[in-house]
Amino acid sequence: MNKNTLCGIFVVSIIFLVSLSPLIILDVKAQEESITPNQALILLTEISNLDITKYNPKLTEIIGDPAVIQHIKYTLNSDNSKINASFTVKNNNLIGFTLYPDQGEPFLTQQSTNILNEAKNILDKYQTYSAASYIQPIRDLLSTVTDFDFKDLTWNTIKLKIVDSEDNYLTFQWMNTFYSFYNDYSKVILRFNDKGLLVQFWDSWDIYTLANYDLKISRDEAIHIAKDATSGYSYTVGDILVDDFAIVDDPLSVVLDLQPREGYVLYPGWSIHLYFDEKYPGQVTGLHVTMWADTGDITGIIPIVAEDVSEHTSTPTPSIEPTPTGLPPIRFYNPYLILFGSTLLLIALGILAYFKKYRK
Repeated sequence: MNKNTLCGIFVVSIIFLVSLSPLIILDVKAQEESITPNQALILLTEISNLDITKYNPKLTEIIGDPAVIQHIKYTLNSDNSKINASFTVKNNNLIGFTLYPDQGEPFLTQQSTNILNEAKNILDKYQTYSAASYIQPIRDLLSTVTDFDFKDLTWNTIKLKIVDSEDNYLTFQWMNTFYSFYNDYSKVILRFNDKGLLVQFWDSWDIYTLANYDLKISRDEAIHIAKDATSGYSYTVGDILVDDFAIVDDPLSVVLDLQPREGYVLYPGWSIHLYFDEKYPGQVTGLHVTMWADTGDITGIIPIVAEDVSEHTSTPTPSIEPTPTGLPPIRFYNPYLILFGSTLLLIALGILAYFKKYRK
């Protein structure tokens, strides 16, 4: 290899390194903006009614991509109590946590028998912690509640639902209805167990945005499209193929909701429950059909299992926190930095070889 060739390789390598440097800076910046495990503990310390000073937190797992969904998991240990904690990150935002008491009684910052007041206190602390402007109207709506009659309350685009479940959990859920849409994505949730511990906190209120859209499919058109889509539909239960069922006109559930279609952008969609004339194999009582309200495209058809159609008034609320599956593990390296270092090493080896050759 002559001198001119080596010089050419050197110049090309320098140009490559210069072009790579912006990618290194951007990737490092993105990693710096990711939520750290310590930030998750700070959220728990600042707003929860769990006395974190009584526990020894231990980081056990980080799974998922923080730009999509990530879970940071801790165990909180003390002499007489153990709690497992899972923190959720979406779109590089820390949006909540769930506590799973495992052993003993939890240590609370103060004992309270008034969960309503406790919920107000936590909202006050969270507003101080986050400085989010939407927390105050949420707090104001809760102030109108004097007892748990468990009716839905609405103020402007905020809808409050209070649920006292049979498993002794009391849940406060605020939904951003975006002009009266059912929206299971933009919400704030406080959930308490029978010990008064805040076992779940969730704030995805400003993670999603509402798209510009044309609501082209009317309610009646959506019903017609849904019924046509179920023609020829079948499902299996074990070895049994079920394809001969009858759909009735009443009862019928039709809900205009919001669903993400482009990352964290919400679009309107129709959620329609069509019911059978009787229960079919697998305790199936009907079909749940979903479609986009701006295009009419079907997004899903699934069987409805063992639902009491006589009392059905709306689409059942999906689970509070989705469980991620098959997510890639978080990476703790910068691939551009590796390329940068490798190229730099090759240049150094080339220069060394050059001097060894031409010094002889």
